Amino acid sequence: MVRETVQLLRLVVASPGDVVTERTAVESVAAELNRTIAADRMMHLEVVRWETDAYPGFHVDGPQGICDRVLEIEECDVLVGIFWTRFGKPTPDGMTGTEHEINKALSTWQKRRKPHVMVFFNMASPNPSLRSAAERRQWALVAEYREKFPAEGLFWEYEGTAQFEREFRRCMGNYLRQEFPAIQAKDLHPSDNALQSSNAGSDSSDAPVMLLFDKRIPKPQVPEILKLFGDFVRALGGLGVDVTELKLAAERESRAGQKNG
Repeated sequence: MVRETVQLLRLVVASPGDVVTERTAVESVAAELNRTIAADRMMHLEVVRWETDAYPGFHVDGPQGICDRVLEIEECDVLVGIFWTRFGKPTPDGMTGTEHEINKALSTWQKRRKPHVMVFFNMASPNPSLRSAAERRQWALVAEYREKFPAEGLFWEYEGTAQFEREFRRCMGNYLRQEFPAIQAKDLHPSDNALQSSNAGSDSSDAPVMLLFDKRIPKPQVPEILKLFGDFVRALGGLGVDVTELKLAAERESRAGQKNG
C-alpha cells in the first residue's frame, strides 16, 4: 500500500462564551474543507478548542494555564478569534481569556510570522437585548477592542451565525489557496515520455504508464526517483510496466542532467 504524507494544519479557536454556535461552525467548515480544498493540497485541518481538548485540574496560573498548555497557541498554524457581546473574564495577567490567547498568537506572529490570526466580530444586535450594566460594559469592551485593533491587522465583520459560517468558509478557503497552492497539471511534467510500457496493448491494464513529476523537484533527482520506482515495480512483479524501459528512462534523464549541468 502506498501511504501519502498529509500536512497537518492546527486551528485554535479563541472566543468568549456567547459565540458557541460560531465555534461549532468552525468545526463543520474545517470538516468540509478537509474533503475539498485541503484535500487537494494534501492537508488536514485540525480544530482545537478548550471545551473539547482541555481537562479538569489545577494550575498556578488558574484555568487559563491549563488551556494554554492544551491549546499550544505558539505552535498552532491559525488562530481564529470571535467576538460578539462578551469580552470575557480577566486572567492573572489582567487580560481576558480570549484577549490573552489572541495576544499570545500576535506575539508569536511578530517573532516568527506564525500563526496566521483571523479575528471576526459579530455586528448583529444582541438578542435578547442587554439589560444589566455588566452586560452593556462587556459589549463596550468588545467595541473598544475593535477600535484599538492593531494597525498591522485586518479583522472581519459578520451578522449572525449563518453569515459567519459563509464568511469563515470563504476566508479560510482564500487563505488555503493563497498560502498553499494546489499542484495542478501545469505544474507537472512527464519525464521524457519515458515511462511508457513497451508491452502496452489494447487492454486498459496494459495501457502506457507515465510518471509525472512536480516541476519543483530538482531535475538531478529524477533519475534516482525513476530507479526507485523501477525497483518497486520489479518487486511487485512488473505491474505491466517494462522495467527495462524504466532503466533507459533513468539513463536518459541522467545524461540530460549532466549535459545541462
